[in-house]
Amino acid sequence: MSEIKEEQESSKESTKFAGFPTMDEFSKNGMKLIMEATKTINALPSGSSRDLYSTHSSFSKVMSYHNNDIINVIHNVIQHKGIKGNITKRDNEEKFEILQEFNDAILETINYNLDDMQGIRKITPTINVQEVKVPQTPQYQLSTTIVTAKFDASPQSAKLITAKNILRPQTTFKTLVDNSALTPFIPRIKDKPNSLRPLALLPEYDDDGTIINYLHPYELEIEKFEPTNEMLMKREPQVPEDITNFPYNYVETEEQLNAMVEELRSAKEIAVDLEHHSYRTFLGITCLMQISSRTKDYIIDTIALRDELHILNEIFTRSSIIKIFHGSDCDIEWLQRDLALYVVNMFDTHQAAKRLGLARLSLAFLLKHYCNIDADKSFQLADWRMRPLPENLLKYAQQDTHYLLYIFDKIVNDLLSASNEQSTLVKGVYHDSKILCMKRYLKPIIHENSYKDMFLKSKRSFNNQQIYALREIFLWRDKIAREEDESCGYILPNHMLLQIAESLPREMQGILACCNPIPPMIRQNLNHLHQIILKAREQPIIKPIINDKDAVRQTVNLNNKRDLLNHPLYSPHDLSHQQEIRDDLPTLIGSNKLKESFKDIIINEISLNVFDKNQNGYGNSQKELEIKFISPYHRYKLMIPFMEAQRKKEQAEAEENRKKMLEEKKKQLPELEIVKIGNDEDVEEVPLRVVKRKSDGTTQQQPQYQNKRWRKEANREPELPNNYANEMDIESKLQEVATVVENMKNKNKKFNKKGKAQKASDFRQSSNKPVPFDYSSVSYDRFQGGSSNGNSNQKDQKNNQKFKGGKKGKGNNIDKMFNFSNFRLNKK
Repeated sequence: MSEIKEEQESSKESTKFAGFPTMDEFSKNGMKLIMEATKTINALPSGSSRDLYSTHSSFSKVMSYHNNDIINVIHNVIQHKGIKGNITKRDNEEKFEILQEFNDAILETINYNLDDMQGIRKITPTINVQEVKVPQTPQYQLSTTIVTAKFDASPQSAKLITAKNILRPQTTFKTLVDNSALTPFIPRIKDKPNSLRPLALLPEYDDDGTIINYLHPYELEIEKFEPTNEMLMKREPQVPEDITNFPYNYVETEEQLNAMVEELRSAKEIAVDLEHHSYRTFLGITCLMQISSRTKDYIIDTIALRDELHILNEIFTRSSIIKIFHGSDCDIEWLQRDLALYVVNMFDTHQAAKRLGLARLSLAFLLKHYCNIDADKSFQLADWRMRPLPENLLKYAQQDTHYLLYIFDKIVNDLLSASNEQSTLVKGVYHDSKILCMKRYLKPIIHENSYKDMFLKSKRSFNNQQIYALREIFLWRDKIAREEDESCGYILPNHMLLQIAESLPREMQGILACCNPIPPMIRQNLNHLHQIILKAREQPIIKPIINDKDAVRQTVNLNNKRDLLNHPLYSPHDLSHQQEIRDDLPTLIGSNKLKESFKDIIINEISLNVFDKNQNGYGNSQKELEIKFISPYHRYKLMIPFMEAQRKKEQAEAEENRKKMLEEKKKQLPELEIVKIGNDEDVEEVPLRVVKRKSDGTTQQQPQYQNKRWRKEANREPELPNNYANEMDIESKLQEVATVVENMKNKNKKFNKKGKAQKASDFRQSSNKPVPFDYSSVSYDRFQGGSSNGNSNQKDQKNNQKFKGGKKGKGNNIDKMFNFSNFRLNKK
């Protein structure tokens, strides 16, 4: 026996290094094979000789066969190392790139192993566990009077479990993730089991005709579902086994998945829960699914089976199987987005706890309340992308569904007891769960004012420059997160974003100083961020854009407050628990003024009677209520006097305003003011400017005349009369002379060069006074039947010369017939 063992040990040692006893012999044999292969390759024809050999078909077939054989060997070696890509279907350049990547990976592995053998590299754990402090969430309690929120001052400790160099799962997905906000989410469902209506993905449009979403594929099936009488009856709770001794089935292959589906077909109730990751991806990734039946617990790797889990619709959409969730608000959307799964006939224990009015609604409280188990929530910050998952994380995931079926039995019995053995509360829970099943996943959409929610929660006051920087960096962060498929918190956390927008650093180092630790994407896009901040500093400093109305901040979280709305003791109008409360507001109780104002309305006897008015004395003391109908036309006639009075009032106000305006104009231009001059018997109203002109010795500006003599006469200083009456006579006569001159000019223009008369409309009399006419200048030859004089032609020529002006040297111009000098001489 000892000899046999020695032979086995020797055989094992001989095959320790691929059939070689030592590493040196293995390396020597490898180098020998490489040299032989190199010599064989060099012996092959090349250049022009290879072209000559290639003309023979037999040579081409042999070379093609060996070429394919070598490429297949290389492909198998590359796939064994984990290098992506099929080298057999690539061109020469891509083949060399794949070989270079393979060589780099091999050399890195060799260096890693050599450092490990020599003790240079320290062995670091693949999983890092760091304990952090998480603030406690407020716990809301309902009472008969108020809703209070208790805060635990001591933060809760949680373990941050992650691993180094985790491969991003989204890089291995067959269907690429679409993070674009321009395209809606398209359901990934391909078949529809347990359907009442065939599968049809019907789009939903907005007012502009753009597709914004798709209808729920199982909308009809969910609406038609009603719980059976068996589901509404009391249950016999089945106590589960202790989880420490109860194994779980880890499902990561298609064969295991198909076997699980066959086992779940015979189940009546199953408990379902999900584990999600959202830090290193924009939309989020469902990393793990837990399903528990009465006999088995399953933990499913949803990353490895992402494209095959749609077969679970056979179980999830079967109305005869109850699917028990806890807090399925997000689980329903995650199932649709990542796994194309939909749920029909769901019972949410979170909704049941709300119906019962329990103090808390979390799963940890239900485990303590019904199972007396203290749930370990220290792994709530674990990175579920790690593969393989540690054992403590798998046990933590198993606990979420292992006891959920027992909680379901107990909580249904409590609902029936609370409703006096009626099924109203249980039906209400099924109805609330049905509404949750109708939810549809929607992509996160951002707009220009999305930053305001974060700004209002920060309780900071920014100017226009800081608001501009906050908005632009917020939009940049969302754009980079969608492109890189990272969460906004990974690109730039909110507190760092607010710090950068508030400080507005001038230099790039100032941006890095606002971040601790510095996110990787900030270093890569530091120049772009710096340009945004410089542009923000160029903006004018004005008041903040956010108004006071927009600055109303919520004191209670919406997610927590939503849980209280359906409670029978919750009253949103009860403000007594708030700090700012006014007790001096008017009320109907205890107000004497209100009682006096309603004194006429309050009656002490019954005023209505279905029988006779006078029966039992009712109706005698009450006046009959008369309602007079007024037609629209009658109302119009009644409104006419009122409208007329209103119109007169408006006219009077307009006239008063006009007078006030004239008075103001007179004060601004005092020369327009009218003054009275004269004795008591003879009083005249004269403009003030005339009186001032007399006192100053100025005259009215005369018009411009063409004749030089008239211009000299016009420039001569006039002689002022001694009294005001003589001056008025002179002005009146000057007006008469000007009228005569104007009429003579018009008469001269009446005739053209040929002696023909112009249009009658061209001759207009400038005033109503008679115009003197010289009959000696009339040509009587133009009139028929009159006597003619022999000297008529001579007279006509003279008259034509007279009206045409004659020669320049003679004084026969019409302008010289009348002038102011002759007029003054004649007057003297």
